[in-house]
Amino acid sequence: MRVSADGAVALIAGHRSAVVIDTATGTAIRSWQGGDGSGGFACALSSDGRTCAIGRRFGIVEIIDIASGTTLRQVGGIERWVTALAFRPDGAVLAIGCTNGTVHVVDVDAESTTLDTLLGHGRPVTALAFVGSLVLSASTDETVRVWSGDGRRDGAWPLLHDAAVTDVDFVDDTTLATVAFHSRPLTWDIGGEQPVSELRNGPADPYRRVVWDDGQRQAIATASGAVAIWDPARTAPTELRVFDGTPISSMALSPDETHLAVSRFDGEVAIIDIAGATVTQRLDVRAQAVAYLSDHELLTAGFGNELIVWDLDRNTRQSGVALPGRANALALHRGADAALAAVGLTSGDIMLVDPARSMITRQLRGHARAVTSLAFTTDGSRLASGSDDATVRIWDPLHGLEYARLAHPSYVQAVAFNEAGDALAVATFGEIAWVWGRVTTRHHRVR
Repeated sequence: MRVSADGAVALIAGHRSAVVIDTATGTAIRSWQGGDGSGGFACALSSDGRTCAIGRRFGIVEIIDIASGTTLRQVGGIERWVTALAFRPDGAVLAIGCTNGTVHVVDVDAESTTLDTLLGHGRPVTALAFVGSLVLSASTDETVRVWSGDGRRDGAWPLLHDAAVTDVDFVDDTTLATVAFHSRPLTWDIGGEQPVSELRNGPADPYRRVVWDDGQRQAIATASGAVAIWDPARTAPTELRVFDGTPISSMALSPDETHLAVSRFDGEVAIIDIAGATVTQRLDVRAQAVAYLSDHELLTAGFGNELIVWDLDRNTRQSGVALPGRANALALHRGADAALAAVGLTSGDIMLVDPARSMITRQLRGHARAVTSLAFTTDGSRLASGSDDATVRIWDPLHGLEYARLAHPSYVQAVAFNEAGDALAVATFGEIAWVWGRVTTRHHRVR
């Protein structure tokens, strides 16, 4: 039941009907029959009691003037059954919840104006409410989420490609680089939906990984084991054949931005001098993922169920930490006092490791399948993890808490934060990269 702010009007919804009554007399003012066919009748009442919204049919919401019974507007384009509705207190905005977990926020008066699309629930939305401009959503995924509702780019939006997206990396806080199979590397303004530039004259091989240094140079790894380095001083990239015919699994930039560490899927690791475009070292270690601990130390993980610190000056193992499974992803936060490594396992668990003390400090559990990618915010306060279970989870690594869970249509291949930590890019299997706005501050997951 919904009641107007003055208590004069109430909206009561049943299994397949809804009625608006005058609370003083108990008489019906308006009624509807039909339901939405999914086991409930989604409806909402504006706070002034003059307007109601009815989820009448598949993907259709009608906004109705109660006094006359006239349909003021019909909201279409909803991809699933409507399961929940709520008006903002001023009646100008309507939130629409769906069976696929999506919440659409629409302008009541403007035709076909979607202010935001809120993605994150993994199952149907069951209830919606506004607290001021905040949207509260409940779901059968056993979570309640709180979303800020002050703008379209506060949610998640897709960047469409013409080939499968394999990696993402931020150039700066507002510019994103993406790579896709059989397609030129692109850069995007994260406030828009069209690429702003593309890198030409690159290798013909499908692209696998992307790394930017200071926003001036870009390194692209290919499926056949090559690395192409774009430099603004050159018209064409410098291409270096690092491995012969094996896709590159990960790349890491040294802190001084002079070298790249590159690993391939069968475990070989090489170090590249960027300026000279030459391979300067090949390490006697097998690794699926790499990260620089310092300019002289490299973290490697992926084979042998171990995280290894490799001394690059001596080209030898320095120390190691035993892991409870095989590593599939690696990220590192270099703090002022200490470094923290996150290792994603094929089991779905994430191990937080102190490399200096060679010990596991915390275990994060939640993913149902292998962890495929990891990324820290610049300050290390949040960790993003992508998985084959088609979710991205945001963690508080200090306390070991899951901060948010972001559902996607297919399994996740890569994640990246911008430097400010207020945008998260996600590459999923398929031709779409997703950008989430203010993901570390805008919504919370509550059990």
